[in-house]
Amino acid sequence: MSPIIAHLMPHAPMAGQFPASLGVSQQPLPHPTWRRWSVPLRPRRLAGPDHAALVRTHGLGDPDLLPRWGVRSPIRHDERAAELVRRESRRAGSLGWWSPTHWLGTVVPAMIANNPDALAGKVSPATLRRWLQAVAMYAHRFNGHGAAARMDTYAAIAGISESAGHMCRRIAEHLGLIRCVSGGRMLTLEETMTARAAGSPQRGLANVFDCLVPPAALALIGELAGRPEAPTWTPTSGERLSLSDSSSFPYNRRAAARNNDAAARRRQQKRRRMASTPAYRLAESFHLRTLWLRTVAPRRILGLVKPFAEAPIPWTSQQLADAFEHINRRAGQVSPTKAHKPCALLKWYLVRIDPINDHPNAGQNFAPATPRCATCGRTRTVHDRFAAATGDSHPWLPASVL
Repeated sequence: MSPIIAHLMPHAPMAGQFPASLGVSQQPLPHPTWRRWSVPLRPRRLAGPDHAALVRTHGLGDPDLLPRWGVRSPIRHDERAAELVRRESRRAGSLGWWSPTHWLGTVVPAMIANNPDALAGKVSPATLRRWLQAVAMYAHRFNGHGAAARMDTYAAIAGISESAGHMCRRIAEHLGLIRCVSGGRMLTLEETMTARAAGSPQRGLANVFDCLVPPAALALIGELAGRPEAPTWTPTSGERLSLSDSSSFPYNRRAAARNNDAAARRRQQKRRRMASTPAYRLAESFHLRTLWLRTVAPRRILGLVKPFAEAPIPWTSQQLADAFEHINRRAGQVSPTKAHKPCALLKWYLVRIDPINDHPNAGQNFAPATPRCATCGRTRTVHDRFAAATGDSHPWLPASVL
């Protein structure tokens, strides 16, 4: 171990480090409390495997330990309207994580255990989890979007080679755990000259990944598993950088003491009856799917989604999300520019959708087809009457058995 790493690592003295004449025990002592001041903050690169192990252990909760964290490169990804529309179109229909700990501790192991053939002969499950942990450290804490770092940085944190990191990326994209929304590239000559004039050695742009929850994972872990605390975020109001103690409580927080009053019991019974209605189930499912509704309880949007849940052909949360995307594409915008409150934004969308005529399956006949005989093409009643009248002896054979 190099002297620099020995200074960075807060390990206890190893066996044989001190001479026996000093009376120091030759057995390794328990690991002391981790000291943050002993590790460099925002380094350009990792110093070695021991430094990478420290970053993997504490980097998710302390981003300042990550290599190149917060580097303000003068050349960034194109943020013009056309590029934003393309990026949002790549994110259409996807579900971001609820929290990084839930994603790494529940979603990723469930997808790896359910798809062993995708990893067979390529990388081990532990290697893929370490690489995804490195990607999650650079993603936004609220929704898992915007993880931008170089592939060699991810590989160094995970303790693997860069080629193994590329293999982990391909497997993760195949499983639907990540998606590249902005591709990396080298800088053009004009961009390079601009970066050099600003005193930056920047040479290119890294890929931007989103950490996602695949639809298959919802069936494995359940849609209601691991409900997170909701951030305050809408497509038009932006994202908060931190949550205060006064506004970070989840909407389903219960009282500390149990209330046995009759009125309280009636309220609890009313909530249970309400939770069993189709409107509440649609509101609950759409609430979990839509990030900008996380600060609103599902019961607050019951009146808005009730016509869609009680329509002749009930809507699903996925069909509502697709209808919202269709409205955005038809209006030529990423999201509305006037509505900022979650309920107002939901109402802005829903008033533009007809619950009956705009349903994807509207106009289709869902009545089962009348069975007919495979020989003569008659229905069962007509077949029996014809056989009785004419003496036709061919048996009734439904066409579905052929």
